[in-house]
Amino acid sequence: MQVSGQSNQNDAFIRKLSQIVTDNFQNEQFGVSELAKIAGISRSQLHRRLKQIINKSVSQFICEIRLKSAYKLIDEKGITVSEAAYSVGFNNPSYFNTCFTKYYGFSPGEFRKGFHDSEAESFNDQQTKKKTYKRKKQHVISIAVLMLIVAIVLGIYTHFSKDNSVSDKSIAILPFDNLSSDPENQYFADGIVEDLLTRLSRIQNLKVISRTSSEMFRNKGSKSIPEIASILGVSYILEGSVQRENDKIKINVQLIDVNTDNHILSEQYERKLKDIFKLQGDIANQIINELSVYLTEEQVSELHKVPTTNMEALNYYLIGFHQYCNCSKEKALKSIEYYKKAIKADSNFALAYAGLAGSYTWMTQSYWIEDEKRGRDTAVFLANKALEIDKTIGEAHAVLGTIYQDIDFNMSAAEKEFLKAIEINPNSAQSYKEYAQFLNINLRTVEARENINKALTLDPLRWNIRNISCILYEDEGKYDEAFAENKICLELFPEHITSWSRQFELYLGLKDEESAYYAYKRLNEITGTFTEEEIDSSYNHSGIQGLLHLELKIESGNVKKAFLHAMLGENEKAIENLSLAVDKKQIHPEALHSFIHYNIEQKIDPRYNELRIKLGLPAIPN
Repeated sequence: MQVSGQSNQNDAFIRKLSQIVTDNFQNEQFGVSELAKIAGISRSQLHRRLKQIINKSVSQFICEIRLKSAYKLIDEKGITVSEAAYSVGFNNPSYFNTCFTKYYGFSPGEFRKGFHDSEAESFNDQQTKKKTYKRKKQHVISIAVLMLIVAIVLGIYTHFSKDNSVSDKSIAILPFDNLSSDPENQYFADGIVEDLLTRLSRIQNLKVISRTSSEMFRNKGSKSIPEIASILGVSYILEGSVQRENDKIKINVQLIDVNTDNHILSEQYERKLKDIFKLQGDIANQIINELSVYLTEEQVSELHKVPTTNMEALNYYLIGFHQYCNCSKEKALKSIEYYKKAIKADSNFALAYAGLAGSYTWMTQSYWIEDEKRGRDTAVFLANKALEIDKTIGEAHAVLGTIYQDIDFNMSAAEKEFLKAIEINPNSAQSYKEYAQFLNINLRTVEARENINKALTLDPLRWNIRNISCILYEDEGKYDEAFAENKICLELFPEHITSWSRQFELYLGLKDEESAYYAYKRLNEITGTFTEEEIDSSYNHSGIQGLLHLELKIESGNVKKAFLHAMLGENEKAIENLSLAVDKKQIHPEALHSFIHYNIEQKIDPRYNELRIKLGLPAIPN
């Protein structure tokens, strides 16, 4: 009853705030301070309570109320975009357009046209129009944002790439369209693409772009196939569609030679659903033939492998994989649920064991599983089970490498697994990225750069690979290159907390306190941790040190406290907190290694090297 009562109070509080915002749409001066004043609560209390209830800042909350109201006005009354903007309190229609596009994934102009042009009005029923439009907008990436990302990434990537030549034997597979009557079948279409990528990526002399970068072109907009190929650095593009109805499946594919913009393969396949993997093998084989890639007998066998004949298991696996790719604790738990269902349906489904091992590793690494040993042992058992069934599952080796590095601190065993994963799948950007991290924390920086560059070649638009590349440059003191990489990270995900935190740190490394201050303010706009007054007051009083002390007031984790103390030049407290984190097993080798960014003293504290050795890392020479 107590929980229910608290929930009711929270709901009433949110309704009250929503009504205050709505009542003040025409108040040009209305903002965070005014909302707090009318609600009878301090700004800091308002920030903390909203973060606790809905995990949003006050500014985000106000903006979303306005955007939802604007959506309703355009939908139901068909008013112009400018009218909608002014009606809900936006004084700048251009800014409104930006916010609307960012929140909904499509511009207000596209939304209005979708409902109110002559074609839309031909629908007999308004509800039908809504359902149709909602289906169309699924998985849409704003074209304007996409083009900005592409332009910046292409420019910077081209500038820093050591070899801009495009291999004749290189391909990217764009996301397949879901033509099924059920829009929820998109996960199945995505699974078809993933399976094709897995088959092709094991070919040693073929370059295959990873799914993450290809995903950026789910909606191509005005970009031509040759332009997309240029950005991804490939000679061939495969696009297609999937239609699944009951026990039948239809797949259309077009393989395009970007040098001539000609379709060298255009086929339609129609099969029983139970024959899906045989069909996938046939499609992969045709692609290989068109690209004139020589295969060994073993590679031909791999190309036609059937991982399961159980359609129920396949369905659960694809849903689990889709959940795993969404990067959150809730999604990780969902992926575990569906991978387990896949294994229950087919106890010899090696990919499902490997997927489940990955989810448990992720949960354990993130400290989402309280019993680290249980999480670790479960992941190792599952990875080995996958390899027992199929020794060519590179993902299982990558999981073992991560466990041996981050949990067991067994660096020699970890390296063997990372190298095995790369040997099995020479197109795995993720494996190159993980091996690059391993090499970097073991002070093998030249090899680390070589491997992260390979990862970037295979997956140029992936945030976490760009982020690691930025870290490697930072470790080497190459700040221009580090800033360039972090700029790409921010263009890919403009509100990524880690990227703004990195921007703050990079400016500190250059001793540019003013720029660091503005980066910190931008970071806080996203997190909503402190009020603007708190930040300004702390900075005006003590500069950057004031901001660091502000962070220390609310920080309870030993790792973050260690970094903050180090940035403040408080070496004893930094080492003390690092030691506690190591003793509690609450820090991974990578996090301990990153402490070198914050080392204020010219020489390495011997106690820091002792901690490195405890986690299996080599000592840093003075």
